[in-house]
Amino acid sequence: MIHPTIKDIYLNHKGLIEEYERTQDLKTREKIIKSRENNQNAISEIIKNGWPKKSIIGEVALDALWYLIQDTSLDFQKKCLTLSRKAAEKGEPCLIHVGYLEDRITIMEMYLKDRDLREKYLRTQDPKDRERLIESRMDNQPVISEIIKNGWPKVDIIGREASEVLWSLVQDVDLELQEKCFPLLKFAVVRGDVSLYQVAYLIDRISLKKTGGQVYGTQYQIENGKILFEPILDMGKIDKYRSEMKLNSFEEFKKQIAKNGY
Repeated sequence: MIHPTIKDIYLNHKGLIEEYERTQDLKTREKIIKSRENNQNAISEIIKNGWPKKSIIGEVALDALWYLIQDTSLDFQKKCLTLSRKAAEKGEPCLIHVGYLEDRITIMEMYLKDRDLREKYLRTQDPKDRERLIESRMDNQPVISEIIKNGWPKVDIIGREASEVLWSLVQDVDLELQEKCFPLLKFAVVRGDVSLYQVAYLIDRISLKKTGGQVYGTQYQIENGKILFEPILDMGKIDKYRSEMKLNSFEEFKKQIAKNGY
């Protein structure tokens, strides 16, 4: 039988996430943030004497625990990884989940490093900082290739945050890897793990490299306060194409960028 504490935490948190995905309500988002803090404290209590044994709390409870750990802090995930590795070494059947958590942590660490290097370069405009950013992205490529070798990771395995972060990292890899990711993303849409807009952004990245133009108008730069879009292949049909990918109209998108910066 599922551990009652884990069951209550799991059902409450999963319900909040599903409600937010359905409504995009900011109050629900605030509840999720608070829920994450409370969950982490509760999980700390559960694992304070080591990783829980399957024979004691059951397989369903362990699966729920893994789900909840996806939505805790990176440092806490590393703590859970250490404990679960030790449990696996002692024969607990959690090796596959250990691998998933390793992937999630790797993805988040790549993202945080990329974010810091990018922000530093944008701040300094130092060519050396740009070289460091490019080198880091090149180092990411074989790691990403390994993570996606069996397909785009499922959200219920690595978490939605890590899935979205992985997609953002793919925007800055080479054309060969982007084209490898493209059919995987399309299949992930069918599964419900990836949104159509994410496919549209990747298509535009690929299209720019291959044709010099983009389909959906997702790629732009801001210079001196002005929005400069990369060349668009068929401006006459752009709203039709954007609608097919569940994107707002091109005019609405421009207003959105002007207001929010993205």
